Amino acid sequence: MNKKIELHIDFINKSIEERKPIDWISRHVGVSRNTLKSHFPDYKGSQGYNVERVKELGVIETITKTCERCNTKFTITGRTKTKTFYRRRFCSVSCAKARDEYWKNNMTNYATICWKNHKKECIICGEDKIVAVHHYDKNHSNNKPENLVPLCPTHHQYIHSKYETEISDKVDKYVEQFKGGLV
Repeated sequence: MNKKIELHIDFINKSIEERKPIDWISRHVGVSRNTLKSHFPDYKGSQGYNVERVKELGVIETITKTCERCNTKFTITGRTKTKTFYRRRFCSVSCAKARDEYWKNNMTNYATICWKNHKKECIICGEDKIVAVHHYDKNHSNNKPENLVPLCPTHHQYIHSKYETEISDKVDKYVEQFKGGLV
């Protein structure tokens, strides 16, 4: 018999009685899992499940959903109280990655809408490293492309300060050109 197993035989037998996982026993004794299995071939051990945790995650269930991209039906089997069980929205990885059409119809972030429709540079000075988005009509709920104006942080501050008059003509001209399809 292995020396370490001989030294820890009482601990091992007690652990087996308590149905401890074989991996747990092998870590505490300092021998490999296979060595333990060769000395105790009949011991299957518990599967290492934490019964309380399994209860928290819910029962295993199968539900049918419709893919948000291709509208095909797919089934999910898993524990009911997990995030992935209810959050899954696509039938496959390829549908999840090919989301351009989805975002065109469901864009909500004003910056995303702006960069899809305007060049990412300040319309006053041409700065393209740090660019902010200004709501032309000052209504932050209006995220239509013709209401979004790309400005560098400096010129965006101008718009919201007493220096607005210095650049407002250029901003007005840009918006009119954008509405007319010239930009």
